[in-house]
Amino acid sequence: MKWKQAIISLLVILASAGLTLVMVLKPREILPVESPELIPSVQCVLAKAGMQRAVLTSQGNLQPKNEIILSSQVDGVIVEMAETFAVGSVFEKGDLLLRIEKNHYEHAVAQAQGQLASAELKLAQVEAEGEVAVRDWEVLKDMVELTPSPLMLKEPQMNEAKQSLAAAKASLRSAEFDLEKTVIRAPFTGKLLKKMMGTGQFVRRGEPLATMYESETFEVFLPVTMRELGFLSMPRGKTAGKLGSAVEVDLFAEAGGQRWQWNALAKRLSASVEANTGVIFLIAELIRNTSQDQGNDEEMLEPLPGMYVEAEIRGKSWAESIVVPRSALGPEKKVGVIVNNDQVHLRDVEVGQVLGDQVILIGGIEDGERVVAMFREIPFDGAKVLPMMLENSVGP
Repeated sequence: MKWKQAIISLLVILASAGLTLVMVLKPREILPVESPELIPSVQCVLAKAGMQRAVLTSQGNLQPKNEIILSSQVDGVIVEMAETFAVGSVFEKGDLLLRIEKNHYEHAVAQAQGQLASAELKLAQVEAEGEVAVRDWEVLKDMVELTPSPLMLKEPQMNEAKQSLAAAKASLRSAEFDLEKTVIRAPFTGKLLKKMMGTGQFVRRGEPLATMYESETFEVFLPVTMRELGFLSMPRGKTAGKLGSAVEVDLFAEAGGQRWQWNALAKRLSASVEANTGVIFLIAELIRNTSQDQGNDEEMLEPLPGMYVEAEIRGKSWAESIVVPRSALGPEKKVGVIVNNDQVHLRDVEVGQVLGDQVILIGGIEDGERVVAMFREIPFDGAKVLPMMLENSVGP
């Protein structure tokens, strides 16, 4: 019985080995399975053509366009000082600021008036004497053959009297001018920056009294690069340094938790380029106007010298231009455009200006075309994609 069991076990082992050998020598055929095509999705925007304007950003500090040192035009003691003659005070054009002691100048006017009266009397006397001399000559001319001299006819005397009269009138005008200048009035509407004199102090002609500025017109020097200068209208030739047309500038300042805005105009550039930085300054002029207030409906923030402002400079415009996200612009000024069969084609474009996270394109894209919003999502030129239109397409 034992030999039968051994034979059966041997047969089982041989059968298993044979089956294994058959499976190894002849593997089962695996049929290929087709996988679906994977199409990448890309975000895109719809190009909208319209008017676009270049905008430059800059900053600077306000400074008064007209700042002067007020000086005395006469000698004397300051006898009166107005309340507005104080640092920070506001005054209107023509307001009284100071009075200088005037007795000496009133006396000078009285003397000049007396000299004028004497000169007028002398001229009248000489003219009368001249008329008598002419009548006497008319009587004697038939009796003697003699040509009358100018001295006989009182002509030099009359010329001297006329010159004396003119000098007396000039002296009176000078004395009246000095008297008038004992009263010092504000030459413009503005503020006092620095006071240098006080009541009772003696001042001399030409001596500084105060520093003041006109508060109706300010300037701000805005640095721009030579490249940014190309976005402004720049004439050549004799008008170099001036702008082809006034450039609109929006000025912004932060104060009291609010953002205030003024509208300014720039008409000229600085006379030179900064050697260290390579920038040139656009000079914007701010004329105060309460209607320009856009930060508060009730009152306007008063511009002050030294105030820091940010600026948005409105440059040249393009009639038919398109705005796309900056991320849509790839290397070598290329963008991806999705055509009708949902294929992406790379296209060269002409860039007008890069504005923050947007780009103004002035050539290479037509109105209504689909532009890939992120250039890095493009697999390759000619790839088929699944376009996903962004809701807020970029446009004018």
